[in-house]
Amino acid sequence: MKFSILLIALYLCASSFSAMASEDETHSVNLSLEGLPTNYSKGTVSIRATRMRDLVVTPLLQEQADSNFWVEVPSVPVLITAKYLSLDPLSFLEGSVLSYSQEEFTIPFKAPIPKDTKALKIIKIIDFPEYPPEHGRAIGYKDEFFVSMGPGSSPEAERGLSEMVATHLVENACSDAGDNSYVVVDTLNARARAQVEDEIIRQHSPDFDQDTIVEPHFIFPTHTVHGGYIFEGDNVSIGLWIEDGAGNKIATAASSGPKNMIPELVEIAVNALAKEACEGKPWEGTITVEQHDSGHIPDASDPRKPGADFTSDLSVTCSFVGDEGDCTANSGGSLIGNGASIVTNASGGGEAYASVSVVNGEVFVSIGIFRIKGSQSVSVGGASSTAQIEVDIGPFSAKQKASGTSDSESGSFTEGKRTISWSAKR
Repeated sequence: MKFSILLIALYLCASSFSAMASEDETHSVNLSLEGLPTNYSKGTVSIRATRMRDLVVTPLLQEQADSNFWVEVPSVPVLITAKYLSLDPLSFLEGSVLSYSQEEFTIPFKAPIPKDTKALKIIKIIDFPEYPPEHGRAIGYKDEFFVSMGPGSSPEAERGLSEMVATHLVENACSDAGDNSYVVVDTLNARARAQVEDEIIRQHSPDFDQDTIVEPHFIFPTHTVHGGYIFEGDNVSIGLWIEDGAGNKIATAASSGPKNMIPELVEIAVNALAKEACEGKPWEGTITVEQHDSGHIPDASDPRKPGADFTSDLSVTCSFVGDEGDCTANSGGSLIGNGASIVTNASGGGEAYASVSVVNGEVFVSIGIFRIKGSQSVSVGGASSTAQIEVDIGPFSAKQKASGTSDSESGSFTEGKRTISWSAKR
């Protein structure tokens, strides 16, 4: 294939630029959108960039549709994709352009152009290896992961949902959540990937400087996002979830409302989905504490005297979601001997910190402090009195090797007379 001198010069300039720029650098680009419908102001436009090297997606803009925008674009080779969505009438359009150091682009909205396989045969064939993300998760998506049911369902609605979900997921991506951090990748997005692959293949033509071309390091998705619409009359319900490679759901979200508010409902659901993905599903379940003791205490001043007998009983139950617990307790005890007695009884409940968490193969169980009310009766030499008291319950904690699955954990821990048991899931 022969390239024009102008095209070769553009690519060589662009390749040199990409070799110098870092992934954190950006530059301002003026984007003009062509092919919008005459009533385009009824729709929204989202614009994002896909890095050619690894297919990681970066959000650029999401606003009410217009024909011209200024955006900050990464100063590395990227595929800029613009999406237009309107609900009245239902319309979904997209266009894209490859960006290097240019400061002005026109993006035409038109149907995707299939690969020119004949033209590619004479260009060097290269591999597109896929690698895991350096840390955290990589979330992939494609139109086939989204469905719609009921009056109003259509392929356009499903494709629009796919793109809106991907856009909002990118906007909510967390980079500081440890193993829960995620990026969104276009590895499964056939349209974006095909354009990036074609461009990289063309860069491997002998006409290009082999020291400055983009070497692909595509990131494969460790997780995928799925969802769907259910249309019922004038309303719509939206359900979304993220699952790992084994099909386990790690995050779910839903929203419902008038179907003329689909963009807002999708944003609400995706915000909740991203929050759960970054923070992890909350554990919920029950923690119990049982502590029972009895014995004899010798008289310290005169071992020949009978001394005193004691009992001590405590039962605690906490139901929790996340770290918010609803706890109840019964506490009682007695000390009787040498003509005197003290008897204490208390019961009640309250809100308290309570949680089960699994970190690095260990389960941590905790209950904070809460207060219950009761009474204490004292009897000495025939005289007696009763007083109202308040008793602080807690804190309690336990730690041991996790024995459950990633989404369920149960066990018990005994130390002395105290046994802490738990059953939790997420």
